[in-house]
Amino acid sequence: MSYLEKAKSELARLRGITNQVPQNDLKRFYQASVDKLSDQWIAGLYDHLNMENPGLMARIDAVNDNLDHIWITVKHGRAGISEFKKALQEWEILHLKILNPMMN
Repeated sequence: MSYLEKAKSELARLRGITNQVPQNDLKRFYQASVDKLSDQWIAGLYDHLNMENPGLMARIDAVNDNLDHIWITVKHGRAGISEFKKALQEWEILHLKILNPMMN
């Protein structure tokens, strides 16, 4: 462990941050979810939903905002990987239901 890594670890410990998760793990989990959606993704989907179903778009925005918030919270060690996975699963399921209406 480098001096900088030791210093960051000690600073996190002093701040009471104990759940640090490597960013590469978060990126890997997120990329796996995006990969599940990519073959089915429709260009302009958000624009279409914004015009045709603003209520659903508001729900998507809320789920996206929650995932962003949890990601930052985990990044700073104030939440764990389980919270991130839960928010990511909610994000993924919502998008899968939109892309595959038969799932509803």
